[in-house]
Amino acid sequence: MLAEQILSEAPRIWLHNPKISAAQLKLADMERKRVERIDAEARKLLVAAAEIASGDREIGPWEEGAVAHGLKSVVAADGVAIGFLVREQEWKSFVAFQFGLAAKNGFTRKDAFAAVKAEGWIDKRFGFVGEDVADSMRRVTGRGVRVPWEAIGGRCHVI
Repeated sequence: MLAEQILSEAPRIWLHNPKISAAQLKLADMERKRVERIDAEARKLLVAAAEIASGDREIGPWEEGAVAHGLKSVVAADGVAIGFLVREQEWKSFVAFQFGLAAKNGFTRKDAFAAVKAEGWIDKRFGFVGEDVADSMRRVTGRGVRVPWEAIGGRCHVI
């Protein structure tokens, strides 16, 4: 009975497990590969963002309306939002008028994002960018860039 207790029921800890080192190496390799995939996706999106930003964009009707109503400083561009196909001031003006000024019961970031996306103002490659890829973009650039979901919500982490 004592032998059974010792062999099967007594609490125990590993003093040495020869498989731990191999498992740790394998996990480290898996993590390295995961980070490499994320960084590759981030670099690809940064190239796309540069292509999008190189286009010359005119002032749109929403921005004109914001300026006419004295909201120029409210919709001013901060230059860190990427992935949009219109000027930053245009989509900010749209959100301010459609949601900030007209929403009777408030609105969510999801509502504003969906509306801006429905306008066709977000490049399809930036329709959904995971937080890990967005963080990698900031790490790669050393700047506080924000993908559309973050920019519309006003959130940005600098890594």
